[in-house]
Amino acid sequence: MEIATIDAFVGSFGSGIATLVFQDAPPVHGDNGPMVRALENMFPGFITPGHMVDNNRIAGQQVAYATDELGLLLYLADPRDALVEGALS
Repeated sequence: MEIATIDAFVGSFGSGIATLVFQDAPPVHGDNGPMVRALENMFPGFITPGHMVDNNRIAGQQVAYATDELGLLLYLADPRDALVEGALS
């Protein structure tokens, strides 16, 4: 499990693939839908009308995440929630 500061989300509604770009870690790739929904749950207002996103809602925010052996996103959460659950040491 890692904690990093978000720079931007890059993805499109139709592609199915998304990238979360960090200020202090390598980018992470994953499934567009679950990543967008997780970011919306943590940062309300991230999803805007017309299947668009507002990167201003997430830029500078920290998230906890984990990747698989290929570097694809497995887990994305608020770091405070991850600490409470004991997922981070």
